[in-house]
Amino acid sequence: MQTLTLTFSLKEDLQNPDLPLRMEICNGLQCSTISNMNDQTSNLTRSGTIVFNNIGEVIKKISNSENLENLENLEPKFLLRCRLKTFISQQSKRPFINSVSLQATFGNTGQPIEEAFANLLPLDLSKPFFPFGEQPKFGDTLYLANQEAFSKSGAIVTLHIDLANLASAGIPLPITSKEPNATLEWEVWTTQGWVSVGTSTQSGPEADLSPPEVKFQDTTKAFTDPGVDKVVKFILPENLQPTTVNGIENFWLRVRIKSGNYGEDARYEKNENTFGGFSFVPASFKPPLINSLKVDYTLTTPQQPPEAIETYNDFRSQRIPSGSGFEPFKPIADDQPILYLGSVHQRTTTAFPISLLVFTFRWKMLFMIQT
Repeated sequence: MQTLTLTFSLKEDLQNPDLPLRMEICNGLQCSTISNMNDQTSNLTRSGTIVFNNIGEVIKKISNSENLENLENLEPKFLLRCRLKTFISQQSKRPFINSVSLQATFGNTGQPIEEAFANLLPLDLSKPFFPFGEQPKFGDTLYLANQEAFSKSGAIVTLHIDLANLASAGIPLPITSKEPNATLEWEVWTTQGWVSVGTSTQSGPEADLSPPEVKFQDTTKAFTDPGVDKVVKFILPENLQPTTVNGIENFWLRVRIKSGNYGEDARYEKNENTFGGFSFVPASFKPPLINSLKVDYTLTTPQQPPEAIETYNDFRSQRIPSGSGFEPFKPIADDQPILYLGSVHQRTTTAFPISLLVFTFRWKMLFMIQT
């Protein structure tokens, strides 16, 4: 998890409050403080959001514990705890929360491609490779697999591509080579078969009427514009499924030459002005060459209410019904000074004597007179 965003709606904003809070992640055995966050609610004194930026790292600190069932009345899952760091009284200004929702962003960066094929030919991605072979033609297909990145419906996937310049790579080009005019179709496998996530051409992606945040992007211009950090970005559709490509089951992305080409094969053309009536036209291939390829993805969940909300005030816990407003912090109801004593030692019996030893001190005030 990359970030966790909590959105609070308060009944009213508090003026000049004094509510220092501590945010923690707990698993039933231990808690870890969350320090990297952006709190627009000013310690729950006004409506707004709290964004936790390092939530995944905090969870990792306590994820090795097995017993997650010690927090009463809650499911054995990770819990977000908000604690007051100071005493409050009946006169203290306290928030009343009308509603709270949460939204999580998951993701990973720099993921390698697990398997790759150019048609039926396995590709070694540890070195530069031709995604469609050295003589691409209509229908040639590049297959790329990554179970983590390509399996999450709704995720935004970014391919980081180092697209080589053939001349700089020392690959001679035919004198007759022409600029490629290929159109590429990018597809993933779903319950409905192969579904397109975008189409790219030499002039850029084809017209896309989707919202800006999910528009298909291809800065490689269908693998025709060399560069070190070119990107292809798209959003994954619903109902993704693994499929088998060349005997390997995984979540696959395929890129196929939908139309056009990266050059043409050698051929004879009719020419009445030459001996025999034909002239030889050499091959004009200018195939794309990829130096490296990595995958990023991010997945943001819809805003939704927490599975459970529980408060603990005045030594009592209270489960908050779904959709109900609540007061998160309440002072102790006792109006007389009271001393509470507790013990961390557990007893096997419920009735046993307790001895309380009280020592009284007699104070004296000494005056020292210097003459």
